[in-house]
Amino acid sequence: MNKSRFMLFFFSGLIILLLTALFNLTVGTEALPFSRVLAVLTGQGEMLENFILFDLRLPRLLIVLFGGMALVLSGSLLQTLMKNDLADPGIIGVNSGAGVGVAIFFLVYAI
Repeated sequence: MNKSRFMLFFFSGLIILLLTALFNLTVGTEALPFSRVLAVLTGQGEMLENFILFDLRLPRLLIVLFGGMALVLSGSLLQTLMKNDLADPGIIGVNSGAGVGVAIFFLVYAI
């Protein structure tokens, strides 16, 4: 893949990510228009808008973004260490080991 094509994909993905994040901040049971989201982010919001954005929607967005980044990083590391582009946790038994760990936890602490 040449550099210009890579840059096109990278910036297209970045723009899609930013638009999706802004959409996530505006949509909910209590709708906040895009103009009000920008006002709240610049410190000109009302108390209810501050609560909705900073206490509900923004933490949810950050958790999803960081969780996605962690999954991408772990998958990339797994594929790099295994030197296999098709490696996934099921191939090396991570899923089975996690299931055994959960079963042991419930046996020890749930009784």
